[in-house]
Amino acid sequence: MTQDNNQLLLELLKNKLSAKNWQEIKDKTFFYAGNLKLTDLSQIFQVPVKQIITFFWDKGIIVNQEQNLSPQLIENYCQSHGIKVVKQKNSSFDSIIEEYFHQINQQENLVSRPPVVSIMGHIDHGKTTLLDTIRGSQVQKEEKGGITQKISIYQVTFQEKKITFCDTPGHSDFIKMRQRGISLTDLVVLVIDAKNGIMSQTKEIINYLHEYQLPVIVFFNHKKPSETDNETNLTKLKSQVQEYGLTPIEWISGSVREKKDADQLCENILSISEIGQWKANPQLPACGLVIDSKLSSKLGKIALLLVQNGTLREKDLLLTNGKIGKIKRMTDFQKKNLNQAFPGDPVQVIGLDFLAEVGEKFLTISDDKLGKKISKLLTDYQKERSEIDLVSQSTTWLNPEVEKQKVINLLVIADTQASLEVLTDLVENKAINDLSFQIIASSVGNIPDQLLNLAKITRSYLLIFNLKLSKEIRQRFKENELKWFQSDIIYEVEEKLEKLIKRTKEKKQVEKILGTAEVTKIIYFSKVGNIAGCQVTDRIIERNNLVHVSRQGQKIFSGKIKSLQVEKEKTSEARKGQECGIVLEGFDDFQEKDQIISYRWEEEDVS
Repeated sequence: MTQDNNQLLLELLKNKLSAKNWQEIKDKTFFYAGNLKLTDLSQIFQVPVKQIITFFWDKGIIVNQEQNLSPQLIENYCQSHGIKVVKQKNSSFDSIIEEYFHQINQQENLVSRPPVVSIMGHIDHGKTTLLDTIRGSQVQKEEKGGITQKISIYQVTFQEKKITFCDTPGHSDFIKMRQRGISLTDLVVLVIDAKNGIMSQTKEIINYLHEYQLPVIVFFNHKKPSETDNETNLTKLKSQVQEYGLTPIEWISGSVREKKDADQLCENILSISEIGQWKANPQLPACGLVIDSKLSSKLGKIALLLVQNGTLREKDLLLTNGKIGKIKRMTDFQKKNLNQAFPGDPVQVIGLDFLAEVGEKFLTISDDKLGKKISKLLTDYQKERSEIDLVSQSTTWLNPEVEKQKVINLLVIADTQASLEVLTDLVENKAINDLSFQIIASSVGNIPDQLLNLAKITRSYLLIFNLKLSKEIRQRFKENELKWFQSDIIYEVEEKLEKLIKRTKEKKQVEKILGTAEVTKIIYFSKVGNIAGCQVTDRIIERNNLVHVSRQGQKIFSGKIKSLQVEKEKTSEARKGQECGIVLEGFDDFQEKDQIISYRWEEEDVS
């Protein structure tokens, strides 16, 4: 980076971050990006926080001031004011990187780069097998459930020239992964089973090809050539493709298992590459896309990147989605160590102190002084936004008194960010008329204590995907009486969610009283408001359970305990006969002789 370019990047960051353009109401439409809390909505709509809490309570949802609101909750509240909601798809940091590269001179020192080719098609039509034939590998046999469940990037050398291949899932649940695969590609190879022809995911991919206006090679895969490799069938298949408005650059008819057919494909790709002349400037700082990220017990945080321009070097600083960290080590897709990576190269970077966000753009910085300035800017910005490390969709749960719709709480833990994204979409799409899932929180690569505590408080099921569980963690599940299920195949997760829906529909929620405390005095404290000084009169009051406040036999509030103290010390429980101080979330209008009743909801079979 030149000094001028350094200053340009700093100015773009300062202007973008200080503008606070992550939330704005314009023409009766609310635009926002990132996380929003109750205080943000309060400021936007100029109403007290308590009024917003009441709005959600009336709809059967408990919220608090510390949590990030889900997009659905934000939309519900805005619609009540006649305001439409648009969540910005590209983060402000993506737009900063785009603007930076737009303003600097990219047209000098251009050289040809390897084409990035996505292999796409309906599930089981032969995408991964074709890549195995090209690479001389057996990835397809190793894939769990026999299906591709993540974007994989490989690079081959054919006739002394590099080609970068991207393998995308064909299963219906992986829509976003296919969209991401097609958005980063120069050329698509559409694999079609010569017997089955165009199927549902094939149609979806054709729509993407029209949207992105990408060149395409159609590969008709003959699993049984004696049945399908004839002129009549090929003419029929070509007509099907053309009926959808698709005009391929090349047609290939062959077997994904035959090396000669795979070689023909590679020759065609290189010929198209010479015409397309895909170029980049290796003298620029590297930029590209985060394909996936994960947490390794041995190596720490790992990000899979595709370099689209510039040169990525070991020890560079990596800037992505408002975070910056140093690359300590780099490897290629075969896990061989690298010192640098060039445009078109897939690369794994190791040693970042954060999990890179899937689908976000990245930019490298080689100047440590500039890196420190950017780091300070971002630290100040993150403090203002009060973002938390735990990826929390909502941390809300249904007020069980409103029984019009049942909600199953889930905590989702996955092996990678991309897997987490797929699971989130799958869960959200499983809602039916009288029952839905609510993702309370999620995590990648490990199961922190705060998730286990949250699972217990919210009575959530743990959905664990593609992770091995130690004996110790299984024992902790048992000790905490947590419900959980685990799988490494996406369609097994679907089946388990459907069984969970069926089982839940056959049960009803009943309130179990756990203990009672009587308010004997009210203590005012400026930082928290009124504290209820209480005597526990029945059984036990626990910090993590729900409570009602009852006055003269009438229920006047239901919610959560914010703080519980015995003898001025914070505690998790107070037992019969003990005096305690109780602070509630969203209520402090106590009177002497109020009853604070601790309870939890339990499931019973419908008789």
